[in-house]
Parts: sequence; structure tokens; C-alpha cells
Amino acid sequence: MLCSRLRNQPDFRFASLLFAKGGQTMSQQYGNLPRGGHRGFVEFVFLDGWTIFLTSAKGAADFDYKTATVFDATLPKYYGGEYDMDLARARRLKAMADEMHQYRNFKKAIVLHCNHGRSRSVICLGIYLMSRCGNSAQGAISALESAFLSAGEEGTPHFHAVGLRVAPALIAYENLNP
Repeated sequence: MLCSRLRNQPDFRFASLLFAKGGQTMSQQYGNLPRGGHRGFVEFVFLDGWTIFLTSAKGAADFDYKTATVFDATLPKYYGGEYDMDLARARRLKAMADEMHQYRNFKKAIVLHCNHGRSRSVICLGIYLMSRCGNSAQGAISALESAFLSAGEEGTPHFHAVGLRVAPALIAYENLNP
């Protein structure tokens, strides 16, 4: 496992993976995700102590930009809009992983977000794990799922699980091999 510890600071309560109490779906109990997502984060801590905070746009606003560098995965130079993985996007995300790694060398934390913090930002971290840490797509997916699971056990993250597009995007990235 790449992380020495996976933890989260409590911020708010959220439903379990698919259903809340009483068999209601999350949208029935909590409504649709608000614009900009929920506050909170999933903390991804590497063995050397370097940390990436996965969060939503609202959650990113809560961080002190003097102590952490913010990466907005929705910017066109990174992931961009809601699109499938292609070679051009894969190359941009590889460059983003290289840029993120520079902050690791300086031991400066990163806040990585997209709108809701469950797909594009998570895909970006997965690509970092693949391109800079040598993980396979399945290894990166497992590490990301474990981070969300651990955050849910120790507190309440901004979201309960990785988005549905994460696994297909990481597998496509691996197959493109930029």
C-alpha cells in the first residue's frame, strides 16, 4: 500500500455507499449533489508524509492556500470537462502528475479538486499513482477506494466513494500508455 495512513477530519455526516437508513437512496435522503459539491475531504498520505487532499470545489475553498497548492482538475490544461479518456487528455494528465510530483519534492501538500470531487480529481490522483508510483490501473483503483473507505470509517469525507467513471478512465489511461 502506498499510504502509511488514510484518515479524514470529521466535517459532516453522509449516507452509506448506496442506501441510507430505511432503504432510501442517497438522493431521496439528501437530495442531489449541490453545485460545487459538499465540504470535507479525503486525505491521501504517502509513506514520506506528503499529502494530497481530494475534495470538491466547495471543500477546496476551506483550505489555506499558503500551506497547500490547489490543483483544479476541471481546468482545460488538466482534465477539463466531462469527457472520456483520449491520448491528448492522457498526455495532459501525465504532465499534471509530473507537476504534482514537484510539490512532493518540496513536501508541500496538494488540494486536488473538481466540481464534486469524486471523478476527475480522483482520476488525476490515480494517474499520479500509475505514472509516478508504478501502480497498475487496478492497484490505483484499489488504493483510491481504500482511501474513501477509510475516510468514511474515521470521519465523514466530502463524498462516500469514488465516481463511476474512475475505473474505466484509469484502465483506458493504462491502455493508451502515454
